[in-house]
Amino acid sequence: MKKQNIYLLNGFFLSSIVLGGAVPAFALGLADPLAYQGNGSRVIDTGTPDWPLPVTIVAEHLSNSINDATAVSCSGNNISASASTSDYRFGGSVSATGHDTAWRSGGYFQDELYFESDGGSASIEFVFDVSVSAQLYNVEGRTDLSASMSYWDGISYTTVGYEPVLSLSGSQSSFTGDWRFAFSLDECESGTYLPYTIGIWGDVVNGALSWNGELVDVIVTDGEGNNLDPESYLLRSNNGSLAFAGFENPPSDIPVPATAWLFGLGFAGLAGLRRRK
Repeated sequence: MKKQNIYLLNGFFLSSIVLGGAVPAFALGLADPLAYQGNGSRVIDTGTPDWPLPVTIVAEHLSNSINDATAVSCSGNNISASASTSDYRFGGSVSATGHDTAWRSGGYFQDELYFESDGGSASIEFVFDVSVSAQLYNVEGRTDLSASMSYWDGISYTTVGYEPVLSLSGSQSSFTGDWRFAFSLDECESGTYLPYTIGIWGDVVNGALSWNGELVDVIVTDGEGNNLDPESYLLRSNNGSLAFAGFENPPSDIPVPATAWLFGLGFAGLAGLRRRK
């Protein structure tokens, strides 16, 4: 490996990011489902290394199925970028030379899990593996790969965690390797729905970056950090596919169990909310 400056934050093998204080401490979840699902991919010209302003979306594809976005030689710059996103699987690449502005490629996926447990509330951790390859073309180059998770309560987003997976800088530096990172939803109340978004984005200035990853494990623990027996809880995905073995394939119309109705008395104002377009 050539001389390089690689900033690997929050741990080498596994970085856990827990819920911040913006979400009500007594429980995380909604009484009623929001039918929250979908994917999206974008290629963006950020216009300046100090993004997000100005931002130009060069290529975009949003749908409820596998989707891709591609862009080549945009805005007069030597740029080639792509992204592909499906349920709990993601990949992309971006290469840019001859300019000092940042280019971004990536995607996000949305899902809403129904959670029910014999032991009440629990923490749900999502573990991802990703393969990364990065290269810089000159001393001004940089590449950054990052991931984020947010929770949607029907009105607004709350950031659950941000993970800078890899940041590479230095003269003619390169890196190839596999990484593992994780996000956690804490204090998930039994009998509720958990709508959230996970995004993976690569940023490049005078360099190249490619990545490919997927969800590899879901860990459910009680308040004391003990792993729960899979027979003692239910995780049901709203995306209509068996994207991960730990999720049950849902019926076409997800029922609201009695436990959710009882818990939902404190969430009456949330009834009927749908995601804003």
